[in-house]
Amino acid sequence: MRLVTRISVLLVGVLIWPIFVVSAGAESEQGRPIFFIATAERAIVADHTIALGGRTTLSWVTDRPFRQSGSMPVTKFTEGWSKGADDLAKDPPNAVITGNVGERIVTAVIELAHPRTIDGDLTFDFTLLDGALSGELTGVSLFIDDMRQGGAGGFSG
Repeated sequence: MRLVTRISVLLVGVLIWPIFVVSAGAESEQGRPIFFIATAERAIVADHTIALGGRTTLSWVTDRPFRQSGSMPVTKFTEGWSKGADDLAKDPPNAVITGNVGERIVTAVIELAHPRTIDGDLTFDFTLLDGALSGELTGVSLFIDDMRQGGAGGFSG
C-alpha cells in the first residue's frame, strides 16, 4: 500500500508541476521591474536639463527572482521611452544621480522626461525632487527607478 501511495504522489507531482511552472513563467514575463543605470564621464546641468557626455554606457537589471541584466544602446533607450502600455512620457520615472563636483560627491533625486541625444550626449529634461544639482559633474551614475519590462516604455531585456 505504501508503494502505491508513493507512486500516486509522484505521478500527481509530475503531472501538476509543469502547470505551476508554465503559469508562473507566463506571469513573470509581464510587469517585471527593470532598473536602468547610465554611467558617464561627465554631466552638464543647466535650465532643468541634464546632458550625460563623454563615454556613456547604459545597463539594465531586473529585480529578484528574475536576476537578469544586460546593456542597451542609448538610441534604443530613447526610442522606447514613449512606447508600450505605460508610456513614460505620461508617467516619468524617478532617478538618483550621483557624481563629483571637485572633491565633493553630489547626490540628487530627480524626475526624468524627454530623453534624446544631442551632439552624442544622452540628454533629459528633469524636475528636482530632492537635493541640489547644477553645473558640471564628473564620474556620473544615473539610477533610473523601477520601470516595468514589457510595459512602461516598451523596453524588453
